[in-house]
Amino acid sequence: MNQTNSQIQVSDSTNLSPPLITIHSNSRDDNTLTDSQTQTALNYQPPQQTSQITLAQIFTHPNDFFYRPTNDFCHYYVNCKEICYDTVTHLLNKFLKERNIQFNENEYIFYYQQQYDNRFYQVSCEIVSPSLIDNFLNKNFLGIELQQYLNQEYLAFTFDQKINLEYFLKQYLSQYILN
Repeated sequence: MNQTNSQIQVSDSTNLSPPLITIHSNSRDDNTLTDSQTQTALNYQPPQQTSQITLAQIFTHPNDFFYRPTNDFCHYYVNCKEICYDTVTHLLNKFLKERNIQFNENEYIFYYQQQYDNRFYQVSCEIVSPSLIDNFLNKNFLGIELQQYLNQEYLAFTFDQKINLEYFLKQYLSQYILN
């Protein structure tokens, strides 16, 4: 009797790598499997714990927060607002008809699709005034309120800032589920 080892890959519906099943066959012809061994391979059920572990590792994140990306000295106030599919369709059609011009230079808006549940979000980012941060730190950590120059600060996004912020913010958001 020749004993051969065959490996069969059985895929499941998740994105996890498929397990390998080794089937020992006691047949004279190396290319055939017995019916009971084929049934065992076809009826394989992947363990349910793996998908539960994956879900437990994803944390929820608030939709409003402050963020400072890598390679940037500015802090940003970020607001993620869920949008419906009708709005997505409208925005895509609108974009085809006209350029997406943003008039507020200290605000940058982009759209993000959450991979976990395919929800779409409008992500609005505003540059946080450095003097606002200074005032907050002085008041809350040192207990003093300084009268700094109250002139209007000119805060505007550069093209590189927009690209950098969107890139790092999408990476950051992909680790969480927005509520």
